[in-house]
Amino acid sequence: MKNKYHAFISYSHKDDGLIAPTLQKSLEKFAKPWYKLRNLNIFRDEGSLSASPHLWDNITKCLDTSEYFVLMASPGSEKSKWVNKEVEYWLEHKADNKIILVLTKGSMDWDEGKNNFKDAENNSLPPSLDKYFKAEPFYIDLSHVAHKQDISLKNPIYEKEVLKLAAQLHGKEPKDLAGEAVRQHKKMVLVRNSAIILLSVLFVISFVLAIIADREWTKSVSNHLFAEAKSALSNDPTQALNLISASIDKFPTTDKSEFRIQILSEHAFYKTLCRQSGSINTVDFSKDGKWLIAGSDSGLTLFDRSLNQVSVLNYPYSIWAARFSPDGNKIITGSEDHKVIIWSMDHALKFHRKDSFLHRNFVAGVDFSADGKYAVSGGLDSMAWLHKLENGFKIVSSILLKDRSGKNVTTHNDQVAAVCFSPKNTGMFILTGSFDKTAKLWNTKGELVKKLEHHSNPVVAVDISPDNRLLTGSYDNTACIWNINGEVIHELKGHKGLIYSAVFSGDGKHVLTGSEDDRAILWDSSGRVIQKLVGHNDAVYGACIWGSNIEEMHTVTASLDGTVRKWIIKERGSYPIHTHQSIIYQGKFINDDKHIITCSEDKTSIRMDIAGNSSDTFIGHSAGVYAIAGSADLNLMLTGSYDNTVLVWQKSKKKAISKLRHKNAIHSLAMSKDGKSAVSGTADGKLYFWDLTDLNAPKLHIDSGSHTKVVNSIILSGKNDTMFTCSDDGFIKGWVLQPDNTFKCLISYNMESPVKSLAVYKMRSFVAGLESETLVIGYGSIFKKCKIYKHKVNYGLISSLAFSHNGQLIAAGSHNDHVYIFKRSKNKHIKELVLIGHKGKVSSVSFSKNDDHLLSTSFDNTVRLWDMKEVKRSYEEMKRKLANIDRLSENQIDSILKR
Repeated sequence: MKNKYHAFISYSHKDDGLIAPTLQKSLEKFAKPWYKLRNLNIFRDEGSLSASPHLWDNITKCLDTSEYFVLMASPGSEKSKWVNKEVEYWLEHKADNKIILVLTKGSMDWDEGKNNFKDAENNSLPPSLDKYFKAEPFYIDLSHVAHKQDISLKNPIYEKEVLKLAAQLHGKEPKDLAGEAVRQHKKMVLVRNSAIILLSVLFVISFVLAIIADREWTKSVSNHLFAEAKSALSNDPTQALNLISASIDKFPTTDKSEFRIQILSEHAFYKTLCRQSGSINTVDFSKDGKWLIAGSDSGLTLFDRSLNQVSVLNYPYSIWAARFSPDGNKIITGSEDHKVIIWSMDHALKFHRKDSFLHRNFVAGVDFSADGKYAVSGGLDSMAWLHKLENGFKIVSSILLKDRSGKNVTTHNDQVAAVCFSPKNTGMFILTGSFDKTAKLWNTKGELVKKLEHHSNPVVAVDISPDNRLLTGSYDNTACIWNINGEVIHELKGHKGLIYSAVFSGDGKHVLTGSEDDRAILWDSSGRVIQKLVGHNDAVYGACIWGSNIEEMHTVTASLDGTVRKWIIKERGSYPIHTHQSIIYQGKFINDDKHIITCSEDKTSIRMDIAGNSSDTFIGHSAGVYAIAGSADLNLMLTGSYDNTVLVWQKSKKKAISKLRHKNAIHSLAMSKDGKSAVSGTADGKLYFWDLTDLNAPKLHIDSGSHTKVVNSIILSGKNDTMFTCSDDGFIKGWVLQPDNTFKCLISYNMESPVKSLAVYKMRSFVAGLESETLVIGYGSIFKKCKIYKHKVNYGLISSLAFSHNGQLIAAGSHNDHVYIFKRSKNKHIKELVLIGHKGKVSSVSFSKNDDHLLSTSFDNTVRLWDMKEVKRSYEEMKRKLANIDRLSENQIDSILKR
């Protein structure tokens, strides 16, 4: 088989995602003639193809057609099953076994005596290569190339290693290839000079071409930044926002603007307050919010109210814990030199050491009492001490918090990792957390009040709210909120790594947690995730909150990556209501806007108030309930099911008063406001017209020629004398009521694709969602052939649509789990907002009568109520605050473009 590639690069995306693309480009362009696109054809898996077994055939084809196998050896590739699989395939199928090793991280030492690589368990080679080589193989060492600025052919060390590798692939001596590179460079200079002369002669033409080229280059740069923004989104939304903003500045397009709106709607953003070479372990706000302190491997850093750095205290040992006194003038620290130290601040913001206490091991937790008369400290010596203070900084006595229930008279049976006081002056408590997997509640006499046992791993973070709820964070990846009696109220699950920090906000309404997974999460006090804070490059060790209003709240985190960051939080303006046990197909506001009705795959329908309190549950179908409708006076309700029936319910009765039988599953329903008539649509395309004047003997008329496929939506309009339907047969139809109380189809629009959703506004316009992921706008009198405008959308199938009652907005529920809000427009759709919160396909949307709220239902089994005023206000506030986030400089943009 003829080789298509000179080499196949196998690498760990986690360890070598930065250097692998650069190495590929360096090899392809080394000694490249000016007229060729590349000098070598190198295959590199850019899209993590090997992460999916479905794409393994593509990988093997590339392996089969490659002459060399280049392995980028690192701890990540050593542990990667897919890298190992690629190596094994090469060894099995390639007879010449041309393998070249590139060490990027870790170690790879050859044992001359045993003729194999040392330390097979911990070196950077995959298991299949540990004992494969019988003599020391050829390899290059790039482990010293650690920074972005090092990965360039302008770096002579990097260039030398690339030359050796390129020479091996070309089958030449390095000196010969280096000479060829010089010759090609001279040829390139000659060609360049000739081009300059030619361009000078053709100045006018070149000027025009330059303008065109500049536009294309700007477009290319913009597209490159767009691609980088997509790549950065999951790990650093702030970086992604900056990249897409830079992309739009250079060459704006609709898809880029929509992507920016998506980022804005979904994520929190940050401003970096501090950047150090070592870890930052703890942060704390003073009670008045005037100061912020950060403790790190190198000392203390003080920030003012505007979060500007104002003072630094260098300390020779890592500070693990730091807390402000209630008056904000003193700071207590705990450090790895076993010391608890109380510091004061003078008017020049300088730190002065006042008193200290010595533990037998590292001090992991410290805190002041709310009245400033006591301090508490806990360390890895398994002990926590209560210190009585004089003048707020002089330690006059210390009491060991003793748990006498065990064999050892110590605070815990293992290291004490966290301590805190309750924030109230009266009824003060102390909470301690330990590696013995427990937390303990103490009084100020040093007596044990309650032992908290729930976590399966060490408890390393503790806090107490103003109303004496307790908070614990653990290495079991969860945090728990407890009542004062030691009962778990809420378990906070959402992190994918050990939790290192957990704190209440000052009013106890929010919780902030930081984790080994490089993320922090902001929760409300009921355990609902408000926002995931994504952007740190390493574990989040410290977290603190000052303020209560979520839009004005100061939320700060500290990380092992050496940064302190302030986050801009955006409340999404909705909350989930869990009502059904399965998929919710539809939800509607009832006439008074204080109640809603829903139906579900769990065979039930529920009528509830907007707070989610159920008032009636309707049980009677033998299959999922797909459609609902109700009269204006709330007296009658219809439910349509896959069991081929529509049940009629009366407000005062718990059982259905009538059953309307069909020959197929019910997919849509509509009822007149007076409750005297109804229309149902079935899976076979028929419309059933019901006269409900006599509920004991409803009269039926069937229009068998309505549609040829499932009827997805029925809308009664005007004074119930007009009707609109849509179907999978691709048609939208308009109907008018006849004297015999039947409807006659007067107009039909062929959309040439199944119509999944429909909304109509006063017979003057309609919107429809097609299966072809197209949004259709009909503008003008519907019964006089209104003009049709079609727009391809890039956010999935639109499964539900609704006009606001004032006709200004359109809500669209999508299969990508989002709700989109559009401005009503004659010939285009203008996206205003993206509402993100559902975790499944959005099945229905509905505006309240005054348009203050939007109701959405989803395949995630929840109903969500969106406060539209709050959503809009929050969105505008977010855009204003974005001026404070980190920004990309032109140099940073240039650096990104050169990757």
